[in-house]
Amino acid sequence: MDSMQEKDIVRRVLEGETEAYALLVDAYKDPILRLAFRMTGNLQDADDLAQDAFVRAFRNLHRY
Repeated sequence: MDSMQEKDIVRRVLEGETEAYALLVDAYKDPILRLAFRMTGNLQDADDLAQDAFVRAFRNLHRY
């Protein structure tokens, strides 16, 4: 996914099409989960951490 696609998705989400956020999650879930696993060493904790990161990013999307 290139930066123009990301910007378009963010714009759509901010305009109320919140379902479009799933496109960003799908694009970045694997790298985020791998990073979280390296940080925690536990798959369940990594999954929780990744989910928390995506929720926080969604709530603060207007800042990006």
